Amino acid sequence: MRNTMTILFLATTFTLHSPCFAGQKPAETPVKAAVVDISASLFPMDNGSFSEIKIQDGKASFFNVFIGEGNVPGRANQVLVVVKCHGDPKAKGIWPKLRVTAKSDKKFLFAKTKQFCLDEAKGTGKYCYAFWLDDVGTYPITVIAESVGQNSQLKRVLEFSKGE
Repeated sequence: MRNTMTILFLATTFTLHSPCFAGQKPAETPVKAAVVDISASLFPMDNGSFSEIKIQDGKASFFNVFIGEGNVPGRANQVLVVVKCHGDPKAKGIWPKLRVTAKSDKKFLFAKTKQFCLDEAKGTGKYCYAFWLDDVGTYPITVIAESVGQNSQLKRVLEFSKGE
């Protein structure tokens, strides 16, 4: 029991003092990070796999049907969106913030601002953030991701083709 308590104490101490878990690095200037990509995948409700969506020229078109025919593997009204950021993993400063919004002409679907930690362990300086859009329908969805205060913003439009 004593060994378990010691391990828990040490794990908690090291975790809380890690820069990623503490939420910021020691210096006061923001770490530069850029939003470099937004990708999305339809999630067919009947087979549980993801379909790839190719985004070109800031737009993605894919077929979203309610009865599961056409060029998609099944009925789909959910989308997984992934935002990718890059920065210098060795930079000192406050961790950057990522703001993401998703909306269609008909409704507001998602909004979140969060501080994020670039990968230091492997030295890649990458960060990926995924979020789920539910009940998307067939209206175009505009996704905007920005690294707050750093003039790094990316906008993608997911355009749905309707069909039965």
